[in-house]
Amino acid sequence: MIAATLNSIIECSHLFPQVRKDELHTGDWIIIRTVKSVYTLHVIGDGLYEASGGWFDNKGFTPMRIGVAGATWGGSAIMPHVLAACGMRIEFRNRLITSSVQKIVIVPQCKQN
Repeated sequence: MIAATLNSIIECSHLFPQVRKDELHTGDWIIIRTVKSVYTLHVIGDGLYEASGGWFDNKGFTPMRIGVAGATWGGSAIMPHVLAACGMRIEFRNRLITSSVQKIVIVPQCKQN
């Protein structure tokens, strides 16, 4: 049996396809498929997103303006600079934790001349 330490997890985190918050721009859209749902996040700035899909749709809160705490494996360790990473879960600022992320698609804001 191999025991994972926090340091070994951090050292391997670059192996998971991920989206860092600082890579995104106001107006970008992120579509995230998890094991159980599909979420759509629209970057509105100042660390906030308009979230829809999954839990937000099920509770009638779509779209909800919310922050993302970061990516997690579901425990207390969190990567606060990462919005989403395949194999990990997204933790929203309302403490909602998604199922594991399977695919991430970024649709950049269309800039008009």
